Amino acid sequence: MPVPEKRAAEERGVVGAHTVKTKRARTGKGGTPRTSRSAGTRPPVALTPHALAIKPLGSLFLLPPHLRAQESRTPGLGSIARLDDLAIADLLLPLLDVRSLCTLARASRVCYAFVAMDDLWRARTVERFGGRWAWWGSSWRDTYARAHVAERFQRDAEWASTQLKRLESRPADTTGAVTRDLPTDGLPTPLADLLCPLSQPIPLPLLFSDLLFHPHMCSSLDLALFARPPTHPLLSVPAIPASELSPDTLLIRAILPCTPLLIRGACRDWPARESWRWDDPAWRDKYGRVAFRAEGVDVALKEYLAYADTTRDEAPLYIFDAEVEKKMVPDVNGGPPPYHAPLPLPPDVLSFLPREHQPDHTWLVAGPARSGSGFHVDPNASWAWNGVVTGKKRWWFFPPHATPPGVYPSPTGSDVTSPVSLAEWIINFLDEARDGVDTATDPSSSSSRVRVMECIQEEGDVVLVPRGWWHAVLNVEPAVAVTHNFVPAVDTEVAALVRFLRDRAEQVSGYRGGGGVGMGVMGGGGMGGMGGMVVGAFGRTSGDAGDECRVRHGLELYEMVRQVVAERWPGVLAEVDRDFEGAVRGEAGGGACSGGDGDNDGDAEADGKSMGVWGALRGDAGGGGFSFGFRFGFGVGGGDVDEEGGESDV
Repeated sequence: MPVPEKRAAEERGVVGAHTVKTKRARTGKGGTPRTSRSAGTRPPVALTPHALAIKPLGSLFLLPPHLRAQESRTPGLGSIARLDDLAIADLLLPLLDVRSLCTLARASRVCYAFVAMDDLWRARTVERFGGRWAWWGSSWRDTYARAHVAERFQRDAEWASTQLKRLESRPADTTGAVTRDLPTDGLPTPLADLLCPLSQPIPLPLLFSDLLFHPHMCSSLDLALFARPPTHPLLSVPAIPASELSPDTLLIRAILPCTPLLIRGACRDWPARESWRWDDPAWRDKYGRVAFRAEGVDVALKEYLAYADTTRDEAPLYIFDAEVEKKMVPDVNGGPPPYHAPLPLPPDVLSFLPREHQPDHTWLVAGPARSGSGFHVDPNASWAWNGVVTGKKRWWFFPPHATPPGVYPSPTGSDVTSPVSLAEWIINFLDEARDGVDTATDPSSSSSRVRVMECIQEEGDVVLVPRGWWHAVLNVEPAVAVTHNFVPAVDTEVAALVRFLRDRAEQVSGYRGGGGVGMGVMGGGGMGGMGGMVVGAFGRTSGDAGDECRVRHGLELYEMVRQVVAERWPGVLAEVDRDFEGAVRGEAGGGACSGGDGDNDGDAEADGKSMGVWGALRGDAGGGGFSFGFRFGFGVGGGDVDEEGGESDV
């Protein structure tokens, strides 16, 4: 995948293959400026002064006129003050190389404040070094400098050895101060001036910027407020002790009604709870050199844990690694596996596929307090269970028909725009989520309001996540967990899977292609040359070879799943095919072609809008028509299609 953000989202297993776009939450409903929270509500932050004395923009308007006239942004930025802060950070600074950034930082204190943003240096560090960096202190700026020194070590061992010794003797920066004692010999001039221009923080008491202040505020989130269970019963996810759980209970309480469930103590017997503990030196020593996937880069666990222990990032890097079974499970010295399926679930439909053709389904999930996943929908019309090995998590849920406030999916669901971090969503939108989201066209209908569901997941607990539900997870303590996606072998879920793979091939996630798998789908004469035609119809819109590859992979997976369903659930497949044929002819609604979550809402118009790749073909209606063993009633021509593609992230 070409963009690291997209790759990271795919690895998290979120919203199929959607594109996640992050933005600062500055608008409320209808796009109106979001200037304050509910009256009398205290922001959930334990705020300390900014290291550079920067204040939020709103504070500027509380100053008397004579002090307001002395604000430092305009004179400090000069001609580029005409740009707003977001344009400077997102458009101007990314165009500059490191040497130019450092030169700009020397122009004024305000320029220094913009260039010294740690998010900027986090991006530069990951872009240049990937996962080949050693965390230093609590600053990405220092880490970048250290990685630069280590890189030069390969060219000039004597010089770099001296510099690394000086780095090791430098005290860790725990106050946010920029200190002069970082070794700078050989660093690109004036990179040294940026990294350590003063022995004390640069005070900017008259600089007012939401962009510069907001990361500090979000990193000060008061996690203690979210370590307590919800107090209102209507806001709580239903919970049940593991001792009372049976296959029938699970089916009745969660799977058939398609609702989340918290199972207390369901994974307390996992051996991993003794050997995969965050604070266990033996765990760090055993796997310290193993590289795990974190936000699109592979980082050695030793370096990741050093980062996680001291980071002040508002959205810390989060390990979400799909190769846990290769990296951690085999090394058990003949003992029991470190974890197992914690619930008496129905068989997994995807488990009937050959192992090499199954999409990614099991992940190691680990991160420090304040890390987590923003709102997303799990991929491929699947369910998930999440078992906490160590730590504590806070969950928020919305049903498929209620989009969380502050989250803006595109009409097809291919793209999702959301706040930069989960902490930002909490500060700006949690109150609104608890008040309820209006899901009706009639504003006067009080019964249409859907409120967020919440729960606390302790060590040994398992959360069951239903298909299609929006959910977000916050680590309120450093946490290690295992999560597994599956499709329960229940008629409604089997049908939803087939519909998703058929209608949303471009959104299939975690499947890398089977290599040589044929394209003969839907019985009869099969697809024949239609595989290329389908890919071509989609590719004309995206102009991205990656999109074409994803469609091919999605159709390959659809073919294999369809064959499994035809053998084991022929009645379900026949009903899905009848609904689809009717929908294409305009004679049926409901279950034929649903959105990304496969829900059947009985809305024929919505079905027509969510036809995905097949809808693109239908829009190219031509003369002759074609057959997949039954008649669709439309042909394939050469017109353009309008179909969004891409990948996620939450």
